[in-house]
Amino acid sequence: MLKLLLLLFMISCVWADPAPLGLEVGKATIKEAKERYRLTPLGINKYTQGEMYEVDISKFDMKYIRNCVLSFDKDGKLVAVAMSFSKNGSGRNTPEFEYYYKLLREKYDLVESRIPFVGDTYAKFVDGGTEILLDAPHLSFTMTLTYIKKDTLKSIKEQMQKERMEERQKSKQKL
Repeated sequence: MLKLLLLLFMISCVWADPAPLGLEVGKATIKEAKERYRLTPLGINKYTQGEMYEVDISKFDMKYIRNCVLSFDKDGKLVAVAMSFSKNGSGRNTPEFEYYYKLLREKYDLVESRIPFVGDTYAKFVDGGTEILLDAPHLSFTMTLTYIKKDTLKSIKEQMQKERMEERQKSKQKL
């Protein structure tokens, strides 16, 4: 019986999504986030139809962090965590990117990366049903770290594609 319980525990850990800031993506609720952090409402996310909140980062002990936004779906489940960080340099000469890249590689499965000598620097990791995206654009003073449910990301991309097509069609009709 003990072996069975241990096996079930191990399986549940493998299937769990990441929990940045102690909030499991896809599972944590708005109530849990409010109990843990001081949140400022930002309105409704146009893609998830759920509430968005900025997290008070004054108590965070994370290097380079500038802000953090939590996005929930219409059922109040956490579907994305977006953090932005100060950044200096670009490409391989970005200490902030290197710092978080190494930490993420130790914890999650790297599926894609682009780390040029100069230029946009990017890495994508996966864990369960969540993608973890680390992005440091070349000409920006900010880099982002986003945890997002795969199905939410897919839905957002589809909606954005539809919006681009509609905008293109409107512009075409005016010609």
